[in-house]
Amino acid sequence: MKSRALIWVSSIAVAMMLTLLGFALSGLWFGVAVVGDGRNPDTYGFDLTNLSVPRAALVASGNPRDFLLALNDPKFIRGSEVVAYNARGRSKYLVSTDRVIGVQIKGEYRAYPLRLINAHEIINDTLAGLPIAVTYSPFCDSVVVFDRRGREGVRQFRVSGLLCSSNLVMYAVADDGGGPAGAAAPPPLHLYSQLLMRSITDPVTTDNTLTALPGVSLCSWQQWLDAHPDTSVVIPDISSLRRMKAISYERYFDSNHMAWPMVPLSGGIDLDQAPIEDAAIEKEPCLATFREGAFTISPAGGRRCEYLAPSGTESVLVVPGFRFALENFLPPSQPLTP
Repeated sequence: MKSRALIWVSSIAVAMMLTLLGFALSGLWFGVAVVGDGRNPDTYGFDLTNLSVPRAALVASGNPRDFLLALNDPKFIRGSEVVAYNARGRSKYLVSTDRVIGVQIKGEYRAYPLRLINAHEIINDTLAGLPIAVTYSPFCDSVVVFDRRGREGVRQFRVSGLLCSSNLVMYAVADDGGGPAGAAAPPPLHLYSQLLMRSITDPVTTDNTLTALPGVSLCSWQQWLDAHPDTSVVIPDISSLRRMKAISYERYFDSNHMAWPMVPLSGGIDLDQAPIEDAAIEKEPCLATFREGAFTISPAGGRRCEYLAPSGTESVLVVPGFRFALENFLPPSQPLTP
C-alpha cells in the first residue's frame, strides 16, 4: 500500500510539473530564453555561493525560472460586481465557498482568489498606496503578504522555479520591470524564501529580510465578503485563464505524502543536513501566530486552512499553512523577526 501511495503522489507531482512546463516552454515561441534546466539549481542564473540554507533543501521544481509569471498591477472589480462578472463568463470565476486571500491596509480591503494566485503564486499589487507582494506556496498551503519596499526602492517579486523544503522561493528585480520575465536580468538576483521571510543567498546586507504584513486572511469568499462588503476583488488577465483551468492541488492536499524532499530546519540550520524523501506526513491545516518575538503554532480546524483576520491595523501577524511546513520554517522555539 505504501509503494502504491508513493507512486500515486509521484504521478500527481509529475502531471503538475508537465502541465506547468508546457506553460513555461511556450515562452520560446515568443523569443524569451528559458533559464533553468528543471533539475540543477546552478542553471537558474542565481549566485548560490552564500546560500544560507542546506544545499539539499534547495531543489529545482522541474520547471525553469518564471515558469509561472507573477501577475503585476492586476485589474480588480468591486465585490458587489462578482455576480454580474460570473454571469458574463463561460464558468463562474468566484463562488461563495472558494478560498481567497484577503488583505486589509488602512481601511482598504482586497480579495485575491486562490484559484487565480495558483496560476501565478505571486501577485505584485498596490493597496492603499503600499506596494505589496501577495504570495502563496501551494505545497505548503502557506500565505504571506510582503511590503515590496526595500532600501534600494520598490521591488517586484518573481517565481524562481526553485523550492526550499517544498516552500516557494522568489527572486526580486526593480519595480521598473527589470526586463521581461525569463530574460537575463542584471546581477545580483537574490533568492527569498517565503516562510523564512528573508533572502537565502544574501545573508549579509541589511536589506535581506522581508517585512510580512499583519491582517491577512485565508478564508472563503463568503466569509470575506460578509466581513468586508466594500472589498475589491482581483480578476484574471487573459493569460491567467488557461492556467487557472489546468492547475489544481486538491489531490496533493488529500494525500499524506510530500511531492518534494524536505530538509529539517527547525533544529537550527545545518548546511550539510540530508533531505527527508518519500515520507508520510500529515497535512494538518494550522496557524502560526507571531507574538512577543516568536511564533506559536495551533490547529486551524477544518479540512482546509481558513482564517479571518480581525479588522483594524493592529492585527498580529498570522501565517496559515500545513503544520509540517510551519514547524520546519517557523518553529516556536526559535525567535524570528519577520
